[in-house]
Amino acid sequence: MKMGIIGLGLIGGSMAIDLKRRGFAGEIIGAEADAVNAAAALKIGLVDRVAEIEECVRESELVILAVPVGAAVRMLPMVLDRFAELGDTSKTVIDVCSTKEQLARAVKYHPCRRQYVASHPMAGTEYSGPWAAMPGLFDAHACIICDSEESAPKAVRIVENLYEALN
Repeated sequence: MKMGIIGLGLIGGSMAIDLKRRGFAGEIIGAEADAVNAAAALKIGLVDRVAEIEECVRESELVILAVPVGAAVRMLPMVLDRFAELGDTSKTVIDVCSTKEQLARAVKYHPCRRQYVASHPMAGTEYSGPWAAMPGLFDAHACIICDSEESAPKAVRIVENLYEALN
């Protein structure tokens, strides 16, 4: 599977490590607003390549928003808009934010809402940035998939498989 990860800090970077090592992702395209973090993520091998958000979304089957909630609230509708422009109903987007109310409101009536799966992995540390990414961060930790009835069953299965790969 070709994956895009927007936000290459602790959570996004840790997901990238394990999803690639465990065979879930064939290629990982990273998008990161901070040029230093983007260069570091590429140099230390968290991603196969770095691209602009548009390219990341266009080329990925699964997009992970691993950014703070405020940024995710702005980005999620844009990602779904891009899915609509592409006419691609096979793409899925997830977020890994800790709160969901603002995200749910932002896309409640979006025509591609069913391609979004809200999730909250219960893992993390006090560190940040791509240098904080670590293998096994999600092992033996719970994850909550929120409002799954609002998402397409196929999208939910993809996300369940993702979290199974993360143990």
